[in-house]
Formats: sequence, C-alpha cells, structure tokens
Amino acid sequence: MGKLQNYRKDGQFAIDNMLVKRVIQSFIMHLKNSLFFSSGEGVETALTFLTLIETCKNVGLDTRDYIATTMKLVIGGNRNYDNLFPMPLAE
Repeated sequence: MGKLQNYRKDGQFAIDNMLVKRVIQSFIMHLKNSLFFSSGEGVETALTFLTLIETCKNVGLDTRDYIATTMKLVIGGNRNYDNLFPMPLAE
C-alpha cells in the first residue's frame, strides 16, 4: 500500500495504460487476422501499411490525404523518397 500512496503524491503517471492499449489495439486485431493471410509476404505487406497508418496518426496526418499526396508526388517524378515519409510532410 505504501507504493500506491507514493503514486498518489507524485501524480505525474497515469494509473492505467489505456493510451497504450488504444494505440496498439489495431495492431493486435490485425495480428489475429494475419493468421488468415495466404502468405508471409501478405503479412509483411499488411504490416507495412499498418505501420504507415499508425505513423500518420502519430504525426497528425490524415492517412488518405497522405497516401494521395505521396502518390501524386511519385507520379509527378519526385524521387527524393526521404521527403515522402509521413514525418517531413507533417511539418
């Protein structure tokens, strides 16, 4: 009980991990679904897109807008791929 009392005095930490659970929940759901992908390559592709989607969320980008913008830039001839990651486009 003493450690709980110390937690209450500090107050800078959340008492639960709901934020973490919300962030990883989509990965967990898709991880369960990955059992039904037809190949390891399908799982890799899905995880790449899921990582991209979560990265967009973390930097405050709309995923659809990001993908549309990126595709337009690539089709338009942009070959500077480092600038096509979500982080530089969010700035």
